[in-house]
Amino acid sequence: YHPHLMGKTAEQVYRGLAGMFIIEDDYSRSLAIPRDYGVNDIPLILQDRDMDREGTFAYKPSMPDVMHGYLGNRLLVNGAYQPILNIPRGTYRFRILNGSNSSIFRITMGDSAEFTVIASDGGFLPRTVRTSQLVMTPGERYEILCDFTEKGKGGLNVEIYGGARFEDAMTIAVGPEEGVFFSHPEKLDYEPVKPEVDSPRREFLMETGMMGRFTINGRAMDMNRIDFTVARDTTEIWTVANVPAGMMQLPHSFHVHDVQFTILSLNGLPPPPLLRGPKDTILLWPGDVYEIALAFCDYTGVYMYHCHMLEHEDGGMMGQFEIARGP
Repeated sequence: YHPHLMGKTAEQVYRGLAGMFIIEDDYSRSLAIPRDYGVNDIPLILQDRDMDREGTFAYKPSMPDVMHGYLGNRLLVNGAYQPILNIPRGTYRFRILNGSNSSIFRITMGDSAEFTVIASDGGFLPRTVRTSQLVMTPGERYEILCDFTEKGKGGLNVEIYGGARFEDAMTIAVGPEEGVFFSHPEKLDYEPVKPEVDSPRREFLMETGMMGRFTINGRAMDMNRIDFTVARDTTEIWTVANVPAGMMQLPHSFHVHDVQFTILSLNGLPPPPLLRGPKDTILLWPGDVYEIALAFCDYTGVYMYHCHMLEHEDGGMMGQFEIARGP
């Protein structure tokens, strides 16, 4: 969560107005996975900041920073620089949030050790995924399970695309004590959004202009304009594309308020396993095209969609849609 002050979101998030909600339901509480908060169920909010020798930082982005991302020289984990997590041996659940303004992170554990991904932005994956790395765009979330079986030190490593690499962004010191081990599930409960044959379709073209102008479908955000209306209790299919513009080969992300969506395809192919769970934020490299399915089944009102690289959002890459009562 974070504020959405028009034109000032990036600065307010950079100065600390961001955090994490953890939501549980009966199904998640029924699973035999770590859930002792702060003991073996641990949130990790990752944010890079540009700090001076005194440990202070200021938000003063130049035009290249706005275009390519405001990258930091320090990586904070839950607001701390190079923290140490002391744990007994056992299985641990990390809920990871890329809380940066615009940095894309590649995350690994220790010596490229494998871990199990159990959930994405909005809940559990249909099938868990074993991997040794995660690539996360700002606002994106994943939950992972890690086994620590031997005494010693490991760490969380984070690389910023186009920026620094932080070895041991967080040190994990495993003691000799025996903790609690859990088996890693293989299949979990996720019901994907299934669009109808005649579901309405919409297109969202994310385009980069000169001098920090960012648009969706050729229009910058206007608080006095509702871009389109959706009927409640309907399903839609949206095509989202990152349109390269000459030399402006910039990544973007796409985030939708109110609903989680199912990715139907990425560049015409089925989505990779990590992208088959409930999502509300996706990373688009230049030229990427996603097809997503959304079900508007709960609320009415006005909501936003935008790039979650916050300097791009403040530069205009955002729109509004209204969910209205159906017939």
